[in-house]
Amino acid sequence: MVKPASPGIGYVILCHTLNNTIGFFRRGPLLNAGELSANMPPRRKPLPNPLPEGYTLTDTEKKQWKLGKIIGRGGFGLIYLASRRLDAPVPGDSDFVIKVEYHENGPLFSELKFYQRAAKPESIERWKKSRGLNFLGIPCYFGFGLAEFQGTRYRFMVMDRLGTDLQKFCVENGGG
Repeated sequence: MVKPASPGIGYVILCHTLNNTIGFFRRGPLLNAGELSANMPPRRKPLPNPLPEGYTLTDTEKKQWKLGKIIGRGGFGLIYLASRRLDAPVPGDSDFVIKVEYHENGPLFSELKFYQRAAKPESIERWKKSRGLNFLGIPCYFGFGLAEFQGTRYRFMVMDRLGTDLQKFCVENGGG
């Protein structure tokens, strides 16, 4: 719900949830619908066209990865099961996943920069050992690359498969 704060000055946006109301105030002149939409963030890009199951990706270190079935869809792209074995189908209990987005998108690129700096297996092991931990709740990073399929460029990142996703876990356990 949008309410004028005072004539010509700004507006207040009220968001109602079960437990509370959150208000936002914008200073400045009131905007008409056209001006308001011009100030909105850009819409999300569409999810990439799926790559075929069994397709082989080669990362920047020349390691090859075979795509399995799609196990997730996010705001940026698709998540596939993956395997280093190219001569067999990717098993449903694979230890690896590959996140894929269109090359022009940005979210995976930003995430990738974090994983390259902080989540290489040797870095995670060193950090866990220095703090006496036997588990750290972030996946290890194993590689990334660019690929082209049917004239479309993709960016991908290979990482540990940790299990079910958080949203699914919450829903299955009575949360939302």
